[in-house]
Amino acid sequence: MLILTHNDYFYNLASANNVVPKSALFQLTDNNGHHTLNQQKQFVAPHVAHMKEVFDVASASRPPNHQTANSIRCILEGMWRFCKPDLDDLGAFVSFASNNLGIDVKSMLLLNNLSHGAKMYSDATFETDIVVAAKEVLMIVEKLAPGQLKKVA
Repeated sequence: MLILTHNDYFYNLASANNVVPKSALFQLTDNNGHHTLNQQKQFVAPHVAHMKEVFDVASASRPPNHQTANSIRCILEGMWRFCKPDLDDLGAFVSFASNNLGIDVKSMLLLNNLSHGAKMYSDATFETDIVVAAKEVLMIVEKLAPGQLKKVA
């Protein structure tokens, strides 16, 4: 049986409860356009991979791709769930960031529409919007959890 998932919570549950033997857990990772299977013997931490994607796009190390909006959304949701879990939803967190951190997340509609992947258009404005969104989210990370950026810089 082959079990595929992009849900890290499900993956971690399967691993922690020995649903799948540790020797049979793998993660598909992107290494500058070359995909590899890496054996995983412990919890998977997609947050770091998403952070690296967002950091690279924001710093112009590479252009955005079909996964970038999802990575941005995952980082934004992570900041909400771990730093402000008392807020009811992501929209409330974005309002908090605007009102309390001085960061206006102009890209929220874009993130809602593209967070699960979409066709990358050749329109340069679209790519610019993704880069702006990446920079906005990194500003939130810098304010709420600055040490995280050291792991990917």
